[in-house]
Amino acid sequence: MEKLTGIFAAMVTPFNEDGSLNEQAVGETVNFLIENQKVDGLYINGSTGEFLASNCATQQKILELVAKAANGRIQLIAQVGNLDYNQSIYLGKIAKDLNYDAISAVTPYYYGFSFKDVYNYYKKIIDGTGMNMFVYYLPQLTNISLSIAEFGKLLSLDKVVGVKFSATNLFELERLKNAYPDLNILYGWDEMLVAGALLGVDGFIGSTYNANAILARKILVAAKSGNISEAVQLQHQYNNYISDLVANNLMGTLKAIIHLKGYGDLTYSKIAYAPIEKEELLKNAQNIIDKYLS
Repeated sequence: MEKLTGIFAAMVTPFNEDGSLNEQAVGETVNFLIENQKVDGLYINGSTGEFLASNCATQQKILELVAKAANGRIQLIAQVGNLDYNQSIYLGKIAKDLNYDAISAVTPYYYGFSFKDVYNYYKKIIDGTGMNMFVYYLPQLTNISLSIAEFGKLLSLDKVVGVKFSATNLFELERLKNAYPDLNILYGWDEMLVAGALLGVDGFIGSTYNANAILARKILVAAKSGNISEAVQLQHQYNNYISDLVANNLMGTLKAIIHLKGYGDLTYSKIAYAPIEKEELLKNAQNIIDKYLS
């Protein structure tokens, strides 16, 4: 397959206050990201999409609604990782039927897993779906760290075409890129986007691109044009935006921003954040719009 490139929003999932999926808002969110933020692709049912708080039926519905709304306009990756790899296979088959460009799966988490376990997990999902696979590498949350040699063993699996590299270790990223120059690397650490660009990764997946992919693209353009000082200054601006986002219920605030921009109902997060009043959520979102997105 051709490499997937550009800026991918790790799309938020719009839930109603009672925790049910707001199906209309899914389509509105897709349209916002394509029309307003000009993203190149969407990463669906990832951490930002709150897959850990969504059952299999909900994740399937999201995949279907996104594919319908996107209608072939952008690249789509479905995150299907789960400790029950049978569910991963099921969702991977759904993504295949819906013509997603690839699937991705977070490494196994919570329990202690050996590399043999990790290898077997990806092999089962690939064998069961026949889909191109991006390994979702997030060691700071999954407690699964892979050596460069172990990455190589995963890459020997048919259909493993890339890595969503969301680790913070830039040395490891450079070593991975150096060892496997043909690997399709999608970098998932928004706070260091400029570093990923300079290291030559192929694309970027992040939560914060749900509302500010425009500035993220300016960073990429500056970095790739050799305007390093400008790129670094833009990254400083971007990180100020990120700091304000993460201080104010990240997923909820992103959804409120999309609503305030005129795309769909106000929707909510299912993750167990401390409760926040609707008025405060909207106020925080409007402050971020006024400060960074106007």
